[in-house]
Amino acid sequence: CKAGLAINPSTPVESIKHLTEYIDMLLVMTVNPGFAGQKLVSGALDKIKRARKMLDDAGRTDVILEVDGNCSFENIPKMYEAGADVFVVGTSSVFHKDYTYDTAIEKISNSLEC
Repeated sequence: CKAGLAINPSTPVESIKHLTEYIDMLLVMTVNPGFAGQKLVSGALDKIKRARKMLDDAGRTDVILEVDGNCSFENIPKMYEAGADVFVVGTSSVFHKDYTYDTAIEKISNSLEC
């Protein structure tokens, strides 16, 4: 069993610092939960960076950093650069009306250098 923790856009990363020793994954919401098609919340990329730094500084480089919200073709590379490991994809990419699933997944893979 693995333990994960999710934080909403309004939850400061620093407020969960005391929990880093207990988690295997941290999910950073980059939009407010509720509906698809939202724009990335202001400061979301910085929050991903701060979360990755906090985890790394705590010696928790093994914690998976996941992001959910506007994981678009344009945002995924920025999120990855900021420190995200896993992306919850939806209407901004994989389910985008202009692409087949295969094309969308290929487009995402090609945008990452990993």
